[in-house]
Amino acid sequence: MRGFVSDAREMLRHHAQSLRRPVGSLPRAHSGRADSSRVSAPVRPQPDWVVLRRRLHGGPRDLANVARYDEADLPLDDLNYITDDTMVVFGWLASRAFHVWQQTVLAGNPRATTLQAYNTFPAPRLGKRDRATLEGAARTVLVSRSHLMAGSLVDLYADLPEQLAWAHAELDTAADRLLGIADDADDEHAAAVLVSAFAALAA
Repeated sequence: MRGFVSDAREMLRHHAQSLRRPVGSLPRAHSGRADSSRVSAPVRPQPDWVVLRRRLHGGPRDLANVARYDEADLPLDDLNYITDDTMVVFGWLASRAFHVWQQTVLAGNPRATTLQAYNTFPAPRLGKRDRATLEGAARTVLVSRSHLMAGSLVDLYADLPEQLAWAHAELDTAADRLLGIADDADDEHAAAVLVSAFAALAA
């Protein structure tokens, strides 16, 4: 993946403005810590918001990293949050493709954050049918989580139930196909497709 990482690093450096707002079709994300300091009234999270941890980590995919907001264990100032188009956003962020993109961005910039990975993710604009496909797959993951949850998300994913693993596999397949990633593509080839898509959007 080195060549693809190098390409991503070069493009991210030359298109720094894309780090402030999404280069693809994702809605704008907010930083809980920054937004809370700018507004006079506290931010009031809603349960349908999608939240993403602020820090970007290398290593294995963390399926519990993307969630709906839960005030019981998710302090807002440790998160990025998205308030619009949340089912589609959850679908993209919970997919294998987004994890591959995070690792590519992080390798190209060791100080990268999840917000930078989010803003540069080359999510395409979706027609009605494709949107329904992604929303349906995302909803299946969320429904599976709700049926199987007995403790925290971390506990749930520590021993991934078969039903939830299937739901994630279906979401990964749906997201890959919408991004033009072949069904049998490994992470290196998926990264190549994503880098090319980012280059086209950022040009």
